[in-house]
This record gives sequence, C-alpha cells and structure tokens, in this order.
Amino acid sequence: MSTESSQQTIIDKAKLLNQEDILLRLIGQGHDMIANDICYHKKCMDSFRSRRVSTGKSAQHNMYDIAFLHLVEEIEVPLFQESCGFMVKSLRDKYRSILKKLGVKTSESYKTTSLILKLQQHFGKKISIINQSSGSGFLCASSVSLGDALEKLRQLETEHCKDKKQHTLEKAARILKDDFKLCKKAIQNKQSTEISFAAAEKIVPDSLFNFTAMLLSGKVYKPLGKECERMTVDQSTKERALIMSQQLLQQASSIPTPLAIASSYHIYNQTRSKSLITLNKRLGLGLNYDSLHRQLTSQSAKNHATDRRRRGVHTRKHGSQHASATFLCNGQS
Repeated sequence: MSTESSQQTIIDKAKLLNQEDILLRLIGQGHDMIANDICYHKKCMDSFRSRRVSTGKSAQHNMYDIAFLHLVEEIEVPLFQESCGFMVKSLRDKYRSILKKLGVKTSESYKTTSLILKLQQHFGKKISIINQSSGSGFLCASSVSLGDALEKLRQLETEHCKDKKQHTLEKAARILKDDFKLCKKAIQNKQSTEISFAAAEKIVPDSLFNFTAMLLSGKVYKPLGKECERMTVDQSTKERALIMSQQLLQQASSIPTPLAIASSYHIYNQTRSKSLITLNKRLGLGLNYDSLHRQLTSQSAKNHATDRRRRGVHTRKHGSQHASATFLCNGQS
C-alpha cells in the first residue's frame, strides 16, 4: 500500500460491504496501511474492489456493529475470567468513544437502553444487569453471586462518587481562578487605597463571595436567572464572607485588597517595624514593605494636593526677604 487514496478506497469498500474482520484489523493497525507496509495480491484486490453490496444495511449501521464487537473484545476477559463488573453508563461512554473514532457523528446521542438491549442479545443468560435506584445499572457475569455483585457495585459507586467530587472541586477551582484573573486585570491600573467593606464589595467577584458565603452560612445558592448574582445573607455573614474572600484573593493572586492595605497601615502606624510588615506579607495578610511605602507616599501626595485646594497656599511678596506672607486662595489676594 503506497498511497492514501488507495488506502481510503479499501476502507470505504470494507465499510460498504460490512467487512468487519478487515475493519477490525485496520483499527488494530491504527488505520495506517502505508506506515504498516500492508501488501496484497493484485488479483485479490481487483476482486475485492469489484464486489457489490448484497444487503440493504448502510455503512453507518455497520459502524455500530463494528464498535460493539470492539467493546465486547475489551470487556469479555475481565467480565468472565476475572469476575469484574461494569457500570453500564461507563460501558456506554466507551462505546460512544469507539463510535467517535470510527467517524460516527451521532455517537454522543447513543442511548444507554439501546446498549443494554444489545448486550443482552449478544451475551444472553451469561450476564446479569442489576438495576440501581439512581443510575444506569451494573453489569456482571451471571455466575457471580448476588452478594459479590452487590459488593462490587458498592465499590464502583464509591469510586464514582470520589471521581465526581474531585471533578466538582476542580471545576470550582477553575471558575474561581478565572474570575481572580479578571479581577486582577480590572484593578491593576487603579491605585485605590480606600479601606472599607464597600471598597471590598467592589473588587470581590460574585462567584468568590457566593462560595465563601455558602461555606459560612451553610445555605445553598440558587440563582434565579442564568447569570451569577450575589447571594443575600445577613450583615454579619456578609462581612465575614468579604474578609475571607479578600484573604483568598490576596493569597491566590496577590491582589492588594482593602483588608491587606488596612492591616499593613495599622502595623506601620503602631510599630514602624519592617520585620512585622514583612511577616504580615508572608502570612498573606498584607502588603510588602516597598509597596506599603509607595501606597503611603501616594496617599500623602493626594492628601497634600487636597489640602492645598481647600486652604490655598502660602507665598511671599516680592521685595523684602522678611516681608509678611500673603494667603492666596481661589486666585484672590
């Protein structure tokens, strides 16, 4: 086999003729006949290409049968020789995956009930399917006792519960991390030194506030619409949630929150200790020493400018070095 067009012709013809043995061999070779240097007799190939379809089955229908045979090959040994069991839902997901690899575009819509029927028709009395109160069922060999089957089902359900819990935690972490990035981007050019719960409310993302509020209150948040809105809690829980949210923002994204600024200002005003400010930063509760000094300098400049606008400035009259000062305000002397 030397060209991709020749290879595709063989695959298409095998699908059309429902030649499952050929297709399964190709699946095992990764569908790459050229790389595997597959050879054939010219007479045999001409005969194969000239064959006509003898049934009314479509190629799409054949793909479902081929995928099922591939699934059976995968589960037969563990099912009957190792006495393993399978959640029917996991088998359906494997079956969908095989269909997708075979190019079936509607693979994700394949139903669990259809697979159960197919399995029962193929294996007959060799298998047992135990129904669940919530779930698709559990498949095992009929030779396995009911007690052993239920124990295997319990183990699989425990593993599934752990996997689902881990998936939920990972998803929550991704959502919060993405919102942290948006928050940092929104405030990185703003040099706000406002210290208040109102200032904290402006920067804490709704997703983070709702997460901490649910942890503190034990309530489950159910938004009315599709958009995530801030949940309503009592004032005490609200303030605690804002404090906890700011600590998470500070630790995860180094965002200078009002809480961090307030903590650093307080330590500086009370002690002027660089080591305590540094320790506070390492604990994730405040700003580093250099950032604090920049904040203080910026705040001092703003206060000085505000004071000048309010009270005017003092200047000396031209002439004598000891002349009295004249107070200028609003351009009037």
